[in-house]
Amino acid sequence: MKIFRILLILLLAYVAFVVFTFPASFATTRLNAAQPEVQINDVDGSVWSGGAGDIRYQGIPIGALDWNAQPLGIFQGEWRNHLVLNGIVDGEGELAYGIDGVVNLYNTTLNTTFSEIAGNLHKRIPLQMREFQGEMQADIAKMAVEPQTKKLIWLEGKFFLSKLQMPEGHYLGDFAAEVTTIEKEKFRTEVHSTSDKGLQLQGVVIATQQGEIELDIKLAKVEVLGQHAAKLIQRFMKKTDDGYYHFQWQGNVKYLMLLLG
Repeated sequence: MKIFRILLILLLAYVAFVVFTFPASFATTRLNAAQPEVQINDVDGSVWSGGAGDIRYQGIPIGALDWNAQPLGIFQGEWRNHLVLNGIVDGEGELAYGIDGVVNLYNTTLNTTFSEIAGNLHKRIPLQMREFQGEMQADIAKMAVEPQTKKLIWLEGKFFLSKLQMPEGHYLGDFAAEVTTIEKEKFRTEVHSTSDKGLQLQGVVIATQQGEIELDIKLAKVEVLGQHAAKLIQRFMKKTDDGYYHFQWQGNVKYLMLLLG
């Protein structure tokens, strides 16, 4: 019996060794084949702790990624990894894959700039957005996505735009937005200016994954947007006694785009 116990201990030790040293390159090779739009290269370490020096999405270089598994997450029904990203976006947080198939992002901070985005994704963003300048930051408490449907089903976090400047030198200023989830696939965003310089903005946007939105927005100092945009605001928004232009609207976002177009 003693020899069987020794053999069992040795077998368990071997299994643990294999699991904890399973090469990340083995897993990423299969992931690259299964998801050709995502390519993970220059991989080292194990699936528990390692890194990839070159991650690309549809040929676009995203940056480098380091990960460390958080195995205690299995007691909550998730496989968790602590991630550190350096590239177009710099960030750190926890990515989890649940037994229900939902991908969750927890306690994550992301930072980038408009120039960084435009320099790497210039073919993927609208022409009028490519010359914007400014800094962007996201502090995400939780974000949940269904990979099968590619739907955002949950979002809680704060988002910041700083030193935002439009082409031709129009300075917009600094803004913050806090997003909460009302119910699955329905989100409430409260936005406001965080400085006295530039456009003054406050309001609430309620949106669904299907594109239905409710807007209640107030704007002041609209001249910083340029003559064309200022005329649109004066046309569609009512000026209140406190000097703000007030706009309320409910419907599908595609009809709003037609209205403003």
